[in-house]
Amino acid sequence: MQYRGGPPGFLHVLDEGTLGYADVRGNRQYISTGNVRADARVALLLMDYAQQARLKIFGRAEIRALDEHPTLAERLGRVRTDGRVERLVTIRVEGFNWNCPQHITPRFTQSELLSALPTVRAHIAEVEGENERLLAAQTELARRNAALKQRNAALDEEVRALRARVATGGRARADGVGANAEG
Repeated sequence: MQYRGGPPGFLHVLDEGTLGYADVRGNRQYISTGNVRADARVALLLMDYAQQARLKIFGRAEIRALDEHPTLAERLGRVRTDGRVERLVTIRVEGFNWNCPQHITPRFTQSELLSALPTVRAHIAEVEGENERLLAAQTELARRNAALKQRNAALDEEVRALRARVATGGRARADGVGANAEG
């Protein structure tokens, strides 16, 4: 069979051993129809990219005319791929296998992304707010650090002056450093 795809639910579970879908007009090559008439064995790969899951289904397909199965046509036509329905396909399941998720690249539909975006946007806003608070704190710390450096430089100057005064025995020096009130 050629690739078939559609909205979620386009492949219908008819009973515990049968699947079906409404086959719409494609490229008019009728490759799938010819292949099924020659050999009804089919393999389906059902992909869930978001969950990195792959289901292989093996079975036998049967092409059914729309006018011969109106109830089935109505049922399979509820959820289907856009386009004109040309035939119905039913598949009698003979086996299935959940395949290894390795090498399935996660992909998401627009609706899956839209439902996840509010949470992501809220988290981004929270992180941006925290970033703004941290930047403000960093700016304040830099301002305080500069003030402390100035205060430290002034204290270093006072210590040098006091040491010089002690070294000269408290007498005034010619440069005026260490002069006392008496001098």
